[in-house]
Amino acid sequence: MQDKPNITTGTQAENYVAEELAKLGAWVGNFNKSNTGAQPFDQVAITKNFTWCYDAKHSMINRFDFRRIEDNQQLALDYINSLENPNVIVGFAIVYEGEIFFLSYYKYLQLKAESRKSVRITDLENMLDILVRIEEVVAWLKLVVKLKLQSPFAVNKKTQLL
Repeated sequence: MQDKPNITTGTQAENYVAEELAKLGAWVGNFNKSNTGAQPFDQVAITKNFTWCYDAKHSMINRFDFRRIEDNQQLALDYINSLENPNVIVGFAIVYEGEIFFLSYYKYLQLKAESRKSVRITDLENMLDILVRIEEVVAWLKLVVKLKLQSPFAVNKKTQLL
């Protein structure tokens, strides 16, 4: 079993998330902070089928307080989410006890609408598991479509029945 990384800062969390996603084949790019220290969000990760736009957060406790989301992050993620691109996943990668949990922006908005001010991190799904599962589902769907297109029935059902 692999030891849990000793992550104590936001920068370490960003690096850890990038390294773990890269191990799964994602290209990960960081946004540089401006001279004021602001940035739209931390990282973009691109996989074969999806683009992930997220801010990486680190937590020492099993709770993610929504006050930790900065206005600039809220504005940028809100805009990307509003585009409703089904191939873009928007949210927060939260590093807690050596695991990366994912809070989708959609779920965040739901919780805020319920007047929630935080979420228990371990109630969220592991981001790496989501990435692997979603890519497997897309690969399976592509295979099904390919097999249907190669079927003799897909060409001309009438002549096949004679």
